[in-house]
Amino acid sequence: MLDITKQFSKSLQANISTAILLPDNYNSVNTVYNAYYILSETNPFIGSNQFQELVNKKNIALIAIFPSLNIKKNVLLFESFKSQYDFSYLYQESIINQVIPTLERIYRLNNNYMNKSVIGLNNMALIAYTIAHDFTSSFGHVYSINLDITPFKAEFLAYMKSKFDPNIGIHISFTDDTYNYASNIYKMFGITELEENTSSNLAELIEKL
Repeated sequence: MLDITKQFSKSLQANISTAILLPDNYNSVNTVYNAYYILSETNPFIGSNQFQELVNKKNIALIAIFPSLNIKKNVLLFESFKSQYDFSYLYQESIINQVIPTLERIYRLNNNYMNKSVIGLNNMALIAYTIAHDFTSSFGHVYSINLDITPFKAEFLAYMKSKFDPNIGIHISFTDDTYNYASNIYKMFGITELEENTSSNLAELIEKL
């Protein structure tokens, strides 16, 4: 069962799109589903039945959240650690305060933060990381696939010092050798919650969860 929706963000003056994938038996049961919120550039479910099979098998909900065409993706994707990241923050704020609460009212999604996870794909991997820390108690786990922090290592260190929430489980697939860099930073602060996510794509990660 796939639903496609759009929500208008007043702060961005643009739509945020969602693709909600639910088990085939959704309309015949009263189950409340644990939700995995996927931040991506486009709808990752297009052209594949694999995700529907995974949803049915695991009895979960997958919700892809992606910017509409009138959102400046180049601004959104690359300013998350910069001091002038207002646009990126407003995008995250709209997701947390508008998009997800609306979906939870419409669908039977578990709203306990420990039963909610956020997954960032590729260029959106960074936003998944920052949204989990900018809005604490929103997600129990954050998964990032192919996070590249090479261009802003110093900003990453400063951000982690000020924002890190030890209650969030962090599972990250880094590009190149950035996992070792990030892991060493975490160890400096006595933090051991960082786990390397070895999944190279979304379907593989969902299968493992």
